[in-house]
Amino acid sequence: MTRASRAVWIAVGLVCTADAAFARRVVVTRAQLEAAGAMRISDALQLLDAWSPQSNDGNTWMPTPRALEAPRSTAWSVVLNGQLLDVGVFDATHLELVPVAMAEIDSIAFDDGVERSFAGTAWESANARVEIYAARATHGWAVAATASGGNEIGDPGPYRYTPLATPNVDAVGADASLWLARGARNWYASLSGAMMQHPYTDPAMRERTADALATLRPGATVPENSGPTSWFYDPGWPAVLRLSTSARVGVHAGGGWHEGTLAVANARRYFHYSEPFGSEVPTDQRALVGGATGSFGAGASTRIGYRALASTKQLDDQDDVLAFDYDWESRRVAGALDVTHARGRTRAIAFAGYETRRVETADTLSDDDDSFVRAGARVERALGRTNRADVEFATTSDGDDVALSAAARLHWMVRTADTVRVRVAVRERLFAESDDLWLWSERGYGLLERNGTSYTIDGPIDRTRVASADVAWSSSGILGGVDISLGVRRFDDAYVETRAFSYDAATCGFDAPTRVVTGQTGHVGTVEARLYHSLGEHSGGDFSWGYVEEFDSDPAFGATWQTVPRHRLRYTAWARPRSTWAFWARVCHDSPTWWSDYAEVDGVMCDADGVPVTYRARVDGFTFVDAMVQHGMWRERLWIDVAARNLFDADVHYHPLGASFGLTLLVQARLRWSD
Repeated sequence: MTRASRAVWIAVGLVCTADAAFARRVVVTRAQLEAAGAMRISDALQLLDAWSPQSNDGNTWMPTPRALEAPRSTAWSVVLNGQLLDVGVFDATHLELVPVAMAEIDSIAFDDGVERSFAGTAWESANARVEIYAARATHGWAVAATASGGNEIGDPGPYRYTPLATPNVDAVGADASLWLARGARNWYASLSGAMMQHPYTDPAMRERTADALATLRPGATVPENSGPTSWFYDPGWPAVLRLSTSARVGVHAGGGWHEGTLAVANARRYFHYSEPFGSEVPTDQRALVGGATGSFGAGASTRIGYRALASTKQLDDQDDVLAFDYDWESRRVAGALDVTHARGRTRAIAFAGYETRRVETADTLSDDDDSFVRAGARVERALGRTNRADVEFATTSDGDDVALSAAARLHWMVRTADTVRVRVAVRERLFAESDDLWLWSERGYGLLERNGTSYTIDGPIDRTRVASADVAWSSSGILGGVDISLGVRRFDDAYVETRAFSYDAATCGFDAPTRVVTGQTGHVGTVEARLYHSLGEHSGGDFSWGYVEEFDSDPAFGATWQTVPRHRLRYTAWARPRSTWAFWARVCHDSPTWWSDYAEVDGVMCDADGVPVTYRARVDGFTFVDAMVQHGMWRERLWIDVAARNLFDADVHYHPLGASFGLTLLVQARLRWSD
C-alpha cells in the first residue's frame, strides 16, 4: 500500500476533517464515500452526525443541519457544480433527484455556515447547503460505473410486497450509474446517466401507498404498462424509478475554468410521507437544468466569478389517472457575480445575484411569480501566519421585504496542536423564499382543499430569523485528535405545524387539520464531540457524540424539537490490511423521540395485508451495527462491496409511521478506468 493510500484510510471515518467539530464546511471526498460503501447521495448525508438525518422510507432523508434549521425543514439547499437545484416537493427535498451519477461524484460538501458562502449567498438565503461536485476528466479517456442492490433479510420471504407477489419485505435498488469523460489540458467533456429504484415495501407503507395508486379520477383507467422501462418497472405498484442524464463541457481560458451543464432527471411514482395529508402522496417529478459557471482573472490580485442558471420543475401525474395530482410547474432563471480581491493579508469578496421564479397551475393564484435581489460582501484578514478572522454581510429583497444576514468568525491557533474557533451569525429568510405549501396555499393553490385537507395559519409571516453562536476547541497529535464544540441558536418569528391526528383504519393512514403556528420563539443548545485515532498503520477509529437540547421556547416550537434525538453516538472503525482488501464497521445509537401530533393515535394497529403494525407516538431509541467488506481486483480498478446494514436486526424507526429498517444485505460493484 502506498503512503498516499494509507493517508486516505487514516483520514477516513464517517466524516473526517481535522476541523470536524467546528468546520462549517465538511467535505466528503470520493475516496471517503467509497470507503463507507455509499451507494446513493443520501448515504453521504447519513455520514453527518451533526445533521441528524431522519427518514420514513429509506429514500427521502430529511436533516436538521446542526440545529440551524427547524427539524426536517426544506430550507437547506442543494447545489451541483455551482448550480442551485430545485429538487423539492413543498415539504420534502428529494436529494436523489439530483441529476448526477454516483460514478462521477468527486466530492460532496456540507456547508452550514454563512461565513463560508460568498458567491453562494447570491443564490439563496439558506443556513445550510449540500454542494455536490462532479469529477472533471484530466487527460485522456475516463470511464466509471456503479451497480448495486440489496434485500432485507428475515421478513416473510422473497418478494411478498413486490410485483411478483410471492411471500419478502424491503428490496433496495437496483441502482446503476455510468460516467464517460474525455479531457485534455484546456478542456474536458463528460456524459453520465443513472438509474435508481426504491420499492416502498414496508408493510404499513405498502398498505397506504397501494390505496393512493388505486384512487383514480372519475372515469380514468390505469394505462397499459409499456415503453422501454416496462420490462423492469411497473408504475402500478409503489416504487420510485429515477432516471437521469447530464452532459458537461469545460474549457480553461482567461486564467480559469468555464463549465456548461445540461441535465435532466425524472422520478416516476415518487412517494414521500406528507404530514398535512397523514400519508404518502405520489407524484411524477421532473427537473431540467441548464447553466454555466466559471471564473477569470482581472489583474494579478483580482478574480471574477459568474453563474447563470435556467431550470424547470414539474410535479404531476404523468398518466393523468390518479386522483392526487400536484398539477405544478415552476421555472427559475438566476444569475450571480462575485469579485475577489486580495492584497497583503486581506482578501475582500463582493457578490450580487438575481433570481426570478414563475409557477403554472390550474388554480388561480394571487401572485404567480417572485423576484429576488441578493448582495453582500466578505472581508478576510490573516492575523499572523496561523490565525485569521473574517466578517460577512448580505441582504435579500423581493421588492416588498428585506432580509439581512451577518457573520463573524475567529480562528486562533493557541499552539501548534491546539486551535480555538469562535463564530457568531444571524440570518433572516423571507417567507417568499420558502417556496413551501403554506406560501402557495395562501396565494390560492388548492392542493389541500382538493384533497379534503384543511389548515389555518395563525398570523402573517414576513421572515424568520436564526441567530447562532459557536465556540470550539480542537487538538491533534500523532495518534489522533479531539474536537469539541458548543453552540446555541435563537429562533425568532418561526412558524411550525401542529396537528392532532385521527386514525383511518381503512387506509392505515391519518387525518387532521393543520394549524400553522406563527411568531414562535425558541432556543436550542448543541454539544458536539469527536475523538479520532489510529489503530496502527492501516486502520483507525472515530467516535462522535452529539447532543441537542431545546430550552426556553414557545410550546409549539418546543414540541417540534422533541422529534429530534437528544443524543446521537457513533463509533466507526476501518482497516485496510492489504491494498485489495478493506473492512469498515460502525455502531450507531439514537435516543428516543416524542411526536406530540400522534399522541391521540398512540397504540392503534394497522392490519397491513395480514401483518399487524402498531403505531406509537414515542419512537424508541435504537442501537444498530453496520459492517462491510471490500475487495479490489483488476489492479484495483474494479471493487466489490458487500455490506450488512443493521447487522443484528435491531428495531430501527425514525418516525411513528416510518418503515422499520431491519437487517439488510447489499452488494455494490464499482469500476473506474482511465487511459
